[in-house]
Amino acid sequence: MQPVSIISASDAEAKLASYQKFMSEYIVNAQNQKLLAVKEAELKAEKKFQDRLEQLLAASGAALPSSDAVETQPAAAAELSLFQKRNLKVAAAGEAGKSRWGSLEVKKATENAKSQPPVVVASSTVAESSLFEQRNARVVAAADAGKSRWG
Repeated sequence: MQPVSIISASDAEAKLASYQKFMSEYIVNAQNQKLLAVKEAELKAEKKFQDRLEQLLAASGAALPSSDAVETQPAAAAELSLFQKRNLKVAAAGEAGKSRWGSLEVKKATENAKSQPPVVVASSTVAESSLFEQRNARVVAAADAGKSRWG
């Protein structure tokens, strides 16, 4: 049996630092490659469905709307936020006498529903970004608010 080789502390620290550097670079590069692959697949799928749509429209004789025409259409003037929709439902259930909420909550929801104007919800920017970009935006927003679990 061969004797176990003893490595000095400085050699072990150097190997550990080298390994940590390699792993950090490997993880970052793997994530970048994964991101590029996902974006490439999204573009490929979008092109595929755009080609199919063009074929179907060409076969039916309808013209494909230009992307400029779609972007210039005005968005809905105002859309209720999720909280405002909830307040309306709570107030309606309270008026009908079928609310599962207490009387104070029903009163508060009724006052909020009457006093707050509708909040415009920007749905077009969310639809244009990918799910990955939406998640990253939420992580960044949480980090800015000091509530991120990612450090």
